[in-house]
Amino acid sequence: MHEFSTVKNIVERVTEVAEKEDAREILRLDIELGELTLLEEEQMRFWLEVMLSESRLGKSTEVVLHRIPGVIQCNKCGYKGGLETTNLDHLFPILKCPKCESFDLEVTEGEDCIIKSLEIDK
Repeated sequence: MHEFSTVKNIVERVTEVAEKEDAREILRLDIELGELTLLEEEQMRFWLEVMLSESRLGKSTEVVLHRIPGVIQCNKCGYKGGLETTNLDHLFPILKCPKCESFDLEVTEGEDCIIKSLEIDK
């Protein structure tokens, strides 16, 4: 359910920016969605479309989500790259190095949800 609150914050922010720019309409919204945010893409899209359609400026906004893969660096063996995510627990993910199976990792990519661009009509 954290998709709902995340989307609510996104819609508030893009609406605020669009209003500040005297927009008549929000045409397109591009979001980078990191794999390790554990935000479900379908839920994000659904709530974005619902909340934007209910706003004054977002009635026909095109929503584009770009999935960013997770990248880790292992502090034990030095591995840097992707990881298996087929068994990620939505509530409590446990990440381990696919090379040496160490849990001593740093996430270097894929843990952010970023508003990449906003296209408006003035």
